[in-house]
Amino acid sequence: MMLAGPLVAPPHQRCVCPCAEEVWALLERSAHVYVCGDAKHMARDVHRALIELIQRRAGCSGTQAEARLKQLADTGRYQRDVW
Repeated sequence: MMLAGPLVAPPHQRCVCPCAEEVWALLERSAHVYVCGDAKHMARDVHRALIELIQRRAGCSGTQAEARLKQLADTGRYQRDVW
């Protein structure tokens, strides 16, 4: 399923997008996340938004959220094609 709209809110808002609940529900149902595009800004911002989302919804630390995202990457569920 493709989500309409950006995952990342503008930098000054420091929060995950309005579709965060949907993203979390999809991740919990074994969804795959593909990030394609600008490595310097967009990919970094999406990565941060996913970390924040995992922290909030799983109630874990930033380190634990990073480990969970790494596990998704290790199993092929989080992939980045950035340049």
